[in-house]
Amino acid sequence: MDPAPSSGEPSTASAALTLNENNYFSFNTVTIQHGPFGNSAQSAEWDELRVGTEYANVIAGAYYTDLATAADSFIRAGSYASSNYGSNGSLWVKNDASSDYDRMAILRFDLSSYSGSITNATLSLTPNTVGSSINNTELKAYLVSDDSWTETGVTWNNQPAYSTLLDTVSGTTIQNGVPVEFDVSAAAATEHAGDGELSILILSTTEGSQHYVVFDSYESGGDQPLLSIE
Repeated sequence: MDPAPSSGEPSTASAALTLNENNYFSFNTVTIQHGPFGNSAQSAEWDELRVGTEYANVIAGAYYTDLATAADSFIRAGSYASSNYGSNGSLWVKNDASSDYDRMAILRFDLSSYSGSITNATLSLTPNTVGSSINNTELKAYLVSDDSWTETGVTWNNQPAYSTLLDTVSGTTIQNGVPVEFDVSAAAATEHAGDGELSILILSTTEGSQHYVVFDSYESGGDQPLLSIE
């Protein structure tokens, strides 16, 4: 094994590598080192192994791939129902008594580049603003079967229909800066085997002026939405 690195200096460690069906190397060890976390990967939650131009995240021998959105936007009802917000840096989700303030988020992921089978898929959205009464509602993720919508064209008026409920997250768990995770494994596996695209709509279930959350979008330059698949 290499000598201990100085702070911030990356290093490597010997390990048995296996090339899996997705052309990523998987590990049978957790002795990978990286400088910012010291000399043991056991002091860190994750590390990355770069193969070609893509990243595989390594967690104690497991691997997964993070996909950014192919498109994301929020849609707004009422007098804003024909407006598009695809270039906005945020994804608003709110259920308000006034339709002018109702908003839902919609996202699409391109799964076609993932060559293996999908067993697990988690949608991760990071809040940048949370309503003071967010704990009194739930967020629900629904499958959108029609993937033909576009980021620069989708509005409340022309939104594609959503159908199957994929997962529910309690508002009591939502905090600023802490990723909100939805299990979308079954839908991701089905869509991967189908047209290779996965569209998801996020809504809030209970009316209230403070029952809202604002997530970073792809355009935010911050903690963009990610679909982690393995």
